[in-house]
Amino acid sequence: AIANGQLEMQLQPIWDLKAGRICGAESLARWQHAERGAISPAVFVAMAESSGLISEFTRWSINASLQHAVEARRRGLDLPISINLSAAAMAERGMVEHLLGALRLWSVPSDAVVIEVTETAIIGDLEKGADILGRLSEEGVLISIDDFGVGNASFAYLRQFPATELKIDRSFVTGMLGNVRSMQLVKAMIDFAHHIGLRVVAEGVEDRSTLQRLAELECDHAQGYIIGRAKPAAEFFDSFRVEA
Repeated sequence: AIANGQLEMQLQPIWDLKAGRICGAESLARWQHAERGAISPAVFVAMAESSGLISEFTRWSINASLQHAVEARRRGLDLPISINLSAAAMAERGMVEHLLGALRLWSVPSDAVVIEVTETAIIGDLEKGADILGRLSEEGVLISIDDFGVGNASFAYLRQFPATELKIDRSFVTGMLGNVRSMQLVKAMIDFAHHIGLRVVAEGVEDRSTLQRLAELECDHAQGYIIGRAKPAAEFFDSFRVEA
């Protein structure tokens, strides 16, 4: 699929709750198989990891995402692109060098990219994870902790990692209006992140009432179906009307 160009990197919008506009996009891989139809990323990423192709897949992912970053800049859009790195990808030798080299190759500023890593990927090897993310941060790449709240990590690891953003897992956000405990946890995570200087993104936002409540809780950004699903990059960019 990688060799034959069957994979596509689509973009899902990220919404700025204070400014009321799209402020970035997450780059998400999609595979439309000729015979089997759409194959879930949960399936083909796991296949890449178990078959030893995760390095090749991640390199493709990085380059495809950076091409979208180039297109955003060409269109005059200030839209950082978020790229996911799995635990297996984090463990691959030379991944930092490849990412930094790709930024230079595509002439993309380091702060136009957000690297998303899960708590699970981080705590697998704290020392190595801190080194990798530290090197990226030193070059100006932004770091996001994805699926925050569902991992087994303690808050202690946040002292070691140069994160700029926390993404609250959708399991807390979806249905939070009907669950007092979930609402309290979301508020606590937002307040906690702000106290240590991090931006907060709420994932899994599916209705306007939740979007409004998150704004009232002073969450920074939101992502979910109410804002927009992942779509082909050309369609994503064509939806913008840049004001002069």
